[in-house]
Amino acid sequence: MLLSQIRHYKPILAVVILYCLYAFGMTLYFGHTEPTSDAPQSLADNALYLARIMGFLTMFIVITLILRIMIIDRPKRLIKRIYHDLRTIWLTPQFIVRGLTMIICLYVFVFAFTAMKQIIPILHPYGHFDTLFYHIDKAVHFGISPWKITHSIFGAPVTTFAINFLYNLWFFILYAVFTLQAFIHENEQTRKTYFLSFFLCWIINGTIFATLLSSVGPCYYNLFYNMQDGPYTELLSRLNVINETYTIWALKTQDMLWAAYADKSTTFGGGISAMPSLHVSIAFLHVLLGYTISKLWGRLLLAFFFVILIGSVHLGWHYAIDGYFSIITTTCIWFACKWIIRKGENRLNPTLP
Repeated sequence: MLLSQIRHYKPILAVVILYCLYAFGMTLYFGHTEPTSDAPQSLADNALYLARIMGFLTMFIVITLILRIMIIDRPKRLIKRIYHDLRTIWLTPQFIVRGLTMIICLYVFVFAFTAMKQIIPILHPYGHFDTLFYHIDKAVHFGISPWKITHSIFGAPVTTFAINFLYNLWFFILYAVFTLQAFIHENEQTRKTYFLSFFLCWIINGTIFATLLSSVGPCYYNLFYNMQDGPYTELLSRLNVINETYTIWALKTQDMLWAAYADKSTTFGGGISAMPSLHVSIAFLHVLLGYTISKLWGRLLLAFFFVILIGSVHLGWHYAIDGYFSIITTTCIWFACKWIIRKGENRLNPTLP
């Protein structure tokens, strides 16, 4: 019975397993160096870190479900209803196994993806596209660098700090949405579409296109091309001035990633890749998911998506076209996965439309 719950996710498991095997083979072949002293000390430390995040989010979801019963359903016997739902829905072996299957997939996938991201410059060295992307960015925005547009509107120190805060919140939103989808089974077809799209976004955008279009992005443009006064010098100067008043965490993270790249060392969550933007890709994927659930969730996630799209340029992480490209590819991935899942469901249940 429990194995049948795992088989429920065969296409998704196949994608994750094949990618992880490929990543393991590639990193083993290219023999990447040992982590630096500034990196997390061991694989176990990283796994524990992710486990704590997921544990916190699981508790958050349980509390949310209980509040939903209290506020929306408002049963006469609250404790009895919560106990009933815990016993018959949330703590059943089927419910737990199906949820944990996806959580474990995410754990393993994150390590494989991190390894692949850090060998991008080995597979396809940087330097071929950054200048081109810079000029395309200006051409698309009528001769103006996009960061100048965002800083003319949101350039105040407190606004920049708020954008930086919300940009970092992307990780929490990602884990929260993923965990919710793992443990809430209201629409199986939508959930499967989301999981397959989620992993394929990381594989197609974060590995395949990121390798083919390897680029360092605005924040590293001057460093990579060894320029004293490059096209993004003013942007970085603005961010550093703001950092004196309001901490801009992006600057510290950018320094850490560049140091690891320069030392040819590995770090958990490390690696440099601008085109396409995974932050924008996953944020837009959540918009597509949100609108399949309700207009309210769709609008909330759409607002967050726009903050991420602006922040990716505002903080120097990406060229604007990195985000635009991600929107196109993510849309294609979502609807392709929707078609694949629907066809699979129809084969299992011929009576479905």
